Amino acid sequence: MEVAAGKGLVVGLVCTHEFRRRSTDPFTSFLTELLEWAQSSGAQVVMTANTHEWAHGLRKAASSGEEALWAQVVRKVGGGSSGVVELTYELIERRIDAVFHLASGGEINTNLPMKVLKRQALVHDVLYTASLEAASSLVRHWRLPTDPAAGGGCASEGLLDARVPLARMAGKKTIALISHDGKKLDMCLLVVEHLRTLLTQFDHIICTGTTGGWITKFIRAAAASADSETLAPYAKDLEHKIICCESGPRGGDVQIAHAVLRQLCHQVIFLIDPMAAHPHEPDISFFEQVIDVQGVHLATNLQSAQQLLAQYERS
Repeated sequence: MEVAAGKGLVVGLVCTHEFRRRSTDPFTSFLTELLEWAQSSGAQVVMTANTHEWAHGLRKAASSGEEALWAQVVRKVGGGSSGVVELTYELIERRIDAVFHLASGGEINTNLPMKVLKRQALVHDVLYTASLEAASSLVRHWRLPTDPAAGGGCASEGLLDARVPLARMAGKKTIALISHDGKKLDMCLLVVEHLRTLLTQFDHIICTGTTGGWITKFIRAAAASADSETLAPYAKDLEHKIICCESGPRGGDVQIAHAVLRQLCHQVIFLIDPMAAHPHEPDISFFEQVIDVQGVHLATNLQSAQQLLAQYERS
């Protein structure tokens, strides 16, 4: 994807541990060019916390106006794996126009969060490079004068608004429902069976895109039946209650993982089809890793899901 170097461009910057250890001098020159370009063009550089700390340390003695420059053009997200998740989330939400994921050797292919970021950049056609030389070349290209008559519009103009309204979930009880293709009918039947619990015990249900579409139809049909009249009020505003992310292959798992990291979702039902291959396996594995670290209750089959929901029914 060609990215026009206009006002409002947002560039994600991640430097791996090994890269930071080996590449101080070449990176310092690149960083100077990147920040000067961002300042002159109105762009923004989004850095993960470890990269931000390292890069800021390299630049802090550069000039008296350094702090003002960083405040103007640099935004910091989390550190470690959570920072990569946050950057990937923003990429999927169409807030990132390019990613400089600077690494040494084959680091990216051996690190799960990094593999997920790379894959989602490819899926969403976002400019991506792991090479310092390529990143430097792009910044020099962007710094060239542009012809106003040619447009030169910013790649971020006109992008869709964020798909996942995280602010709406703050302080609310939210459960995540995800299912592979071979398990979508099972998920819908589970939802119908526990309809009262899901509608009355949770403020929001966050789903990957296709799963969300399926369960919305099943909930409408079930809530409209004669023996579910008491549930009808809960089913009136499903567009507000059910939050649909992207599909799994397009990053829905990562969006939900980000909500988990922000402590906005504490219960997850993920019906996995163990008999099918999944092109986005790195996303799935990383999602499970995030769940484990955060101590969230995860159910990955029907029996476990039944037990999870039964706890709410008993209470």
